[in-house]
Amino acid sequence: MNSKYQSGDASELNYGFGQKFDLKFRLTSDGKVVDSANNKVPIEFNFSGDDDVWVFIDGQLVLDVGGDHDVVKGTIDFANKTATVNRVKKNIPNNGGDDGVIKNVVKNFPDILNGTDYFTKEHTLTMFYMERGLWESNMKIKLIYACRVYTSDAADEL
Repeated sequence: MNSKYQSGDASELNYGFGQKFDLKFRLTSDGKVVDSANNKVPIEFNFSGDDDVWVFIDGQLVLDVGGDHDVVKGTIDFANKTATVNRVKKNIPNNGGDDGVIKNVVKNFPDILNGTDYFTKEHTLTMFYMERGLWESNMKIKLIYACRVYTSDAADEL
């Protein structure tokens, strides 16, 4: 907790913050949508930011971008049931740079998400974000998803 006695020393201030959100959604029959160039592409959840991010699908950890770091990108591919992190710190002392990271780490979804109803049931995406730093905080979220246009006759996927 911040107090008036800490205001002269930024290292003692508690500037950290967090965010959590839940998103209910359903997938298409193959987990893909058609993009503006008429190509089928996977439904994706993309994160870019620093410090800690954990994304759960139906209570199962799918994307783990935990730890104190600069900007890292994470992608959840719902069609292929994978999550990719573009840079993961190695567990060794280093001076930063490419020597201290493993690039493009891909993990499969937990087996519990591989049921026969995966493409038909309602899912819940839950994201937790924690910022540790005092400055240069950043976060960007992008969801590539199907939308539906409802008419009086039928529903068409775009």
